[in-house]
Amino acid sequence: MAKKKCFLIFLLAFLLTGCVLNSNSSKEEVHNNSTEVLSLPNSTGNPSQHNEKSCNWGYELIMNGHSPAEKDQKKVSIAILDSGINQTHIELQGKIIDSFNTVESENHEDFLNHGTAVAAIIAGENKEKGICGIFPTALIYDVRILDKNGNGNVDNLVEGLEWAIEQDVDIINISVGTSESNPKLEKAVNEANKKGIIIIASSGNKYGLSADYPAKYDSVISVGSIGEDLKKSVFGASGKVDFVAPGEDIKSIDNNGEYVLYSGTSFSTAFVTGVVANLLSQNSYPDNKTKFTQVYSDLKSMSVLPSQTENVSKFYGNGIVKFKK
Repeated sequence: MAKKKCFLIFLLAFLLTGCVLNSNSSKEEVHNNSTEVLSLPNSTGNPSQHNEKSCNWGYELIMNGHSPAEKDQKKVSIAILDSGINQTHIELQGKIIDSFNTVESENHEDFLNHGTAVAAIIAGENKEKGICGIFPTALIYDVRILDKNGNGNVDNLVEGLEWAIEQDVDIINISVGTSESNPKLEKAVNEANKKGIIIIASSGNKYGLSADYPAKYDSVISVGSIGEDLKKSVFGASGKVDFVAPGEDIKSIDNNGEYVLYSGTSFSTAFVTGVVANLLSQNSYPDNKTKFTQVYSDLKSMSVLPSQTENVSKFYGNGIVKFKK
């Protein structure tokens, strides 16, 4: 029987992907050449023209006047399974605790201009141009699952998950997905859940189609995107979307250290990861699978449903994640 093909999509652009970057830079195209592939299709980006020291609108909406957890509170470790991280940028210096590469014979440089942006949304220090991390005291584990051409496979993703579980991290942030379930992937997700590790994943840029795996698994927090008008993003997924967060025109840094505006469910996912990190830092949870239930409940209690009533649960899940006044 021919091997069943399962195409993993790196959530970085347009239909069936997880982010859209806005810029005047040249387009980059990477094509899938094998089965079970993570890919980076067309990606473009625009330099940020926002006030240099002002935090992005997503940060302001979610934090709602609150301050991130202080350095003397409980430490929280976050594995970012992505394209690698620019570890030398001033916003991220000293935050990377360890690195792991599932792509053979590759370094940890972020060739794809994605993992760095995700990391800064979570843990940026606002040292230069308003990159205000939701949880700047994060201990980051950089897990690279894509090569310099944007290619990877489900084994890379599973290997990254297994390594993160071995490091006993608190949270795993994932920006990749597949339209079909995979037994190896599901097994790794269940193992993390059993150990009390919270997995937060992008639902995908599906333009109204069903959310991707692993976000679709019950034990994963699936995140969709909204714009500054608080309406669902046109590229958003439907169905198993647990929460939504800002995912359009989000200021962050790219792999070269420039300040750029990003759009996509990868970036809304990063915001929710930062919120969960704050919850873990300030509250006590059991180190087993009941942690997921309790964290999910806490997120639900702090979320706000939009004023629109049509298909709210289908596209917004439990609502917009934000701290209460």
